[in-house]
Amino acid sequence: MFYVTRNPQGDIQSLSETALFAEQEQLASDHPDVYAFLQRNHEEGKEYSALSQSDMAFIRVLEDLIDLLTDKDLIQFTELPPAAQQKLLERRSMRKALSTLSTSSTLIADSDKDEILI
Repeated sequence: MFYVTRNPQGDIQSLSETALFAEQEQLASDHPDVYAFLQRNHEEGKEYSALSQSDMAFIRVLEDLIDLLTDKDLIQFTELPPAAQQKLLERRSMRKALSTLSTSSTLIADSDKDEILI
């Protein structure tokens, strides 16, 4: 059994296992409206996940670009805003710490960066 809140059009806008307030409608877990809500949110979640993964890869591209520009003395690291400098330094520190791990809990094998360990 689920507790739902609907928008003015009658679509479920929130769903919970416990009642948040007394007037919430109760629906069985196999109700078509519950299924439609969960399916809609699952599809939206997949889109956000794909965008998030793309963002992470793009962030790495930007980090590499900043490193390249500073290595070639086209920009100075200190010309970046202080908040950007801090974030870049934190990410470098995290990457360095991860690269020094040599246990089997490391997700990426040292010998083959594309091989994932289980």
